[in-house]
Amino acid sequence: MPNESKPAPRLYLHAGGMGGDVYDFSSMSTTAFTALEGCDGFGIPEPEWRTVKRNDGAGSYVRALHMKERELFIPLMIFGQSQAECLANWDALVDALTPRVGESSVLEVRRPGVAPRFINVVYKSGLGGSFGTDFRGWHYKVGLTLIAHDPYFWGLDKSISWNVRGDYKPFISGGEMVKTHKFFPVILSPSVVNGSREIMISGDIDSPPIWQITGAVTDVRITNMETRESFSISGTISPGETITVDTSVFDIYSQNDRSGSLWDRVTTDSKLFRLGTGRHIIKVTGTGMDERSEIALIYKPRYVKGI
Repeated sequence: MPNESKPAPRLYLHAGGMGGDVYDFSSMSTTAFTALEGCDGFGIPEPEWRTVKRNDGAGSYVRALHMKERELFIPLMIFGQSQAECLANWDALVDALTPRVGESSVLEVRRPGVAPRFINVVYKSGLGGSFGTDFRGWHYKVGLTLIAHDPYFWGLDKSISWNVRGDYKPFISGGEMVKTHKFFPVILSPSVVNGSREIMISGDIDSPPIWQITGAVTDVRITNMETRESFSISGTISPGETITVDTSVFDIYSQNDRSGSLWDRVTTDSKLFRLGTGRHIIKVTGTGMDERSEIALIYKPRYVKGI
């Protein structure tokens, strides 16, 4: 039974994704679904080293490193105040984890004093329905195994915004140009210098950023000043229109166009870059921005381990 004197990480299963039903796999008390001792797979995923033999007869050269998909094992006790309630809880968990093409669930890990971490998972085994010695009418012990095809955990979204809103000092100095010209940035906030911003990417490994560019703005260019990688969206984005550049799936779309045609607006010298952990200076340029305009960077920190 769970030892309440030793607080353990809490596990929550979001069935079918973050918007689905939540199952609390408590390790602190006896609930409908209680995680028992013996959880496994929450540390470093298994590496696969790709090597070639050295010509001098000793050892190998490392050519590449691939992190394998992760298996997470959770021993569960399914409880009920009666056999009917226990089986109803069993039915609910089976329905939540029944494999469906194009759908995954999210396993959330919470530790005291630490921001929650998440991982996308699908069912592998443990709910086969063997009602032998592990079934006692009002409780049923199962060994649930989940697979994470992407082995890394991720954190809550972090966002950074470039815009021309706020009561800050005008960036353009001198005469009537302040009133009549709109360059980016039109105003200078304390965290923006010549359109550049220093940012810190948290986590253990690189993150694929999502860029949301909301008009009005023309000819946007976003550059990682550390690596000199950049991409550009040519032409004018209308007021209220948002173009999303999602480097996690290498797709560009708007709320009105998901056909793929927006790739035609990406310049040929563009590269959709990732952001490694640590410090970066990101430079954003564009013209014709006003108070409705915004360029937002959204990313999820990614972690090697969940606990």
